[in-house]
Parts: sequence; C-alpha cells; structure tokens
Amino acid sequence: MNQPVRKALAATGWLFLLFFSLSASTPAEHGVFLQEVGVIILDPGHGGSDPGAVGTLRTAEGSQTIFEKDINLSVALQIAERLAAACPDTDIILTRKDDSAVSLQQRTHIANAAEVGEGKSKIFVSIHANSIGGAGADAVYGYELWQRFRSQRYDFLSAAIPETAVEKRVALTNAELNREFDRADELLSESLLMALDASLSHKTKSRGIKEAGFYVLMHSYMPSVLVEMGFMSNESELVKLTDPGYQEVLAESIVRGLLFYCSLLQNSQ
Repeated sequence: MNQPVRKALAATGWLFLLFFSLSASTPAEHGVFLQEVGVIILDPGHGGSDPGAVGTLRTAEGSQTIFEKDINLSVALQIAERLAAACPDTDIILTRKDDSAVSLQQRTHIANAAEVGEGKSKIFVSIHANSIGGAGADAVYGYELWQRFRSQRYDFLSAAIPETAVEKRVALTNAELNREFDRADELLSESLLMALDASLSHKTKSRGIKEAGFYVLMHSYMPSVLVEMGFMSNESELVKLTDPGYQEVLAESIVRGLLFYCSLLQNSQ
C-alpha cells in the first residue's frame, strides 16, 4: 500500500472516532459553539496596501514578484464558491472579495457582527501563506494550522463580549462555555488538518496544529482557525502556491474539512 493511501485511510479512521466521540457527548440542547453551523466567515489575509508575504518566482523571462494577498484571495474565493454550492442554507461571508485593505479590527467585527439563526453557530477561517527569512529559509516548507492560545479564557456572560458573539440566554456557566469553545476550536482544526493531510501530505509536509495569539483568532468569539497553506520563501512551494491546479486542491481540501466539521455538528443534534 502506497503512502498517500495509508495517509488517507489513517485520516478516515481518525475522523470516524472524532464523529462518535462528538455524537456521544455534545450538549446539543444547551450548547452555543457546537450547534449546527449556520454561518461560515472566510478571511483572505492581507489585501490592498498590505501585500503580506512577498516571494520571487524565477521564470524564463526573468523574475516575477508574488504577493501573498493574491494567493489568499484566489483560494478563499474558490472555497466560498464550493461552499455556497454544497451548503445553500449556510451563509458564506468573505471579509474581502477583492484587493481591498481590511484592518484586523474590521475582520473580527465582520465575524462577530454576522447574524446567525437560533440554534445555530458560526465559524471563522482565515486563509494565509507563510514565509520565513534567514539562512536555510528555502528548506522550510509545508502547511500548518493555528489555533488561539488554549490558555485564553473569555467572560462570555459579561458586556465585554459583543451580544452578536454569544447567546446570553443559555443554561451554561462561563466555565462550561469556555470548555465548549475550546472543544469546538479543536474539532474545527482537526477536521481541516485531516482533510489537508489526506490530499496534500504526499505533495508537501504537514506541520500540524499550533497555537498563537493572532489578533483575528483571539478576537473572533467563535470557533476559528488560521490556515497557512505553504511557505512562499521556499521557491518550489511558491511554484505550487501560484499554480491554479494546486490552489484548487487546497480549496477542495479545506472545503472537505469544513463540510466534515459541519456534518459532525448537524448529526449530533
């Protein structure tokens, strides 16, 4: 059995375990973050005067400057199109649809202000490409996912959290809400990682799930994840990231992970 098949089977087995674990213990009647998904916010990183990472692609004619903002937008638009077709009853919101400058505060405001129907939840997915400097930069490659710091606690029952972020009339304590928030974050990241591994681990490197204090993660009061699709500082990976076929695989993989996450919550109700 070849490596890609083994990876795909391993991912499938893990996802079945994930499904049964969630189905057995989700407090659907009181939950906030583990409710059926009604809104998906897609956040193509950077834009406008903020190019994000910058890479140089050598061509037969010379060299071409590549901006991260363009890769992020291209993949995010493909994700949005596929999600809209697969989930017609789910609202798909983009923090930007073109080469516009959108601040970090605006991105999280768009996410937190998005209205969601009763008994449903929303999720936030930020799309990025990575880069690293210094000696040996060209040797670093692969995709990775980022969650907010697990140590971060929120007072969901205070006025500090926007009313649109969390339904206050729930029979849950603040500690229970934070535990559910953590669990939803984990399920979202793991669902995406397994989908990416199944499609891309034989093409590049899976760098796993990490934690960070990125603004858009720490200030989006819903399950959220930041996807780093690859390293623009690695020229061979930059070639992939600018390839329409590879972008399509990235988009399809992320969509599969999101659809699986959505199916987990829908089937747990």
